[in-house]
Amino acid sequence: MRKNSILKSFLILGIGMITSVGAVAQNGQQGQMNQQERAERQTEQLKKRLALTDEQVVKLEEINKNTAETLMSLRNDQSLDRQSKMDRVKTIRDEREAAIVALLTDEQKQQYEVMQQNRQEKQVQRKGGRRGSK
Repeated sequence: MRKNSILKSFLILGIGMITSVGAVAQNGQQGQMNQQERAERQTEQLKKRLALTDEQVVKLEEINKNTAETLMSLRNDQSLDRQSKMDRVKTIRDEREAAIVALLTDEQKQQYEVMQQNRQEKQVQRKGGRRGSK
């Protein structure tokens, strides 16, 4: 009787371990998919808001795809400390911004600048709200 109880315990433990390994593997894949999805979503948003041409969309897709891949590899880089990673992320984002602005017309640049200012204002409001709630 006691043997059956021990065997059942090991069986349940084994199933739990297998399930958790699968979940960890899926989370890693989801993180990668999220980066790709984020790049696609960013492209689609700018396409709509700035009325991008097909040629601009192709270039923007490449910019966003490359940025997403670079950020993902940076996130997985264990050789850098936190501050170095943060510095590198800022550089990557600045390079992305410069590449985007370079492909826009003057009118689109003005619209993009307004979009960026609005985004920054919203971020400040959100951060202010978090501090106030603590």
